[in-house]
Amino acid sequence: MKMIKSIYGLLLVWNLFSFATHAQQLKSKNRIAILVSDNYSKPLSDAIIQLEKFPDFDRQFEVLTANEDPSSIEQADLVVCYVHTGQVIQRYTEKLKAIVKHGGKVYAVGITPEAANYQAWGMQFDSKLDSYFENPSSENLARMVQLLCDRHLGSSFQPEGPITFPNYAIVDWQTNKIYQDTVSFKREFQTLANAPWIGIYGFRYEFVTGQYDYLKT
Repeated sequence: MKMIKSIYGLLLVWNLFSFATHAQQLKSKNRIAILVSDNYSKPLSDAIIQLEKFPDFDRQFEVLTANEDPSSIEQADLVVCYVHTGQVIQRYTEKLKAIVKHGGKVYAVGITPEAANYQAWGMQFDSKLDSYFENPSSENLARMVQLLCDRHLGSSFQPEGPITFPNYAIVDWQTNKIYQDTVSFKREFQTLANAPWIGIYGFRYEFVTGQYDYLKT
């Protein structure tokens, strides 16, 4: 019986130790909140998946989104907030002010006539950050997060610059290759003489963010 109690006591201590260690690991992670509108939810979700494949990132950082409990956002060390439309910034303004007050960093992405008012309470506008968000593919959003981790949270990911996309282009769905003129596009495809070409129009952000599958149906 004493042996059973000893084993039980050992297991209990081990479970408590494991739980405390796990809780400490979660607590020690730096929290990064990326607050964007629904238009950018897919590339952001894909970016988080990419980031979590880096062992150093997954061990040190946790990414929060607008889908989280709003009370958890205030615990973030670093925030990127979309300000082009008011729905996101208006929802989180007071929490973002609290983060700045506690020494956290809050960045804006997007254009807004309210920029001066946001800067007055500590929100930062950064052209380098904008260069990633203006081309919001999942790869660029992941690099944007890594850039800020390096800048403020002591990491050394050293991400490459943003992958840029033209304002107008032709996309080959089979290869995802981008052509910026019809001459180079036609050069790679053989057609019957005088055969008509049919194109499907889509918005730039749909192709950049990978949200154009509906056009294929």
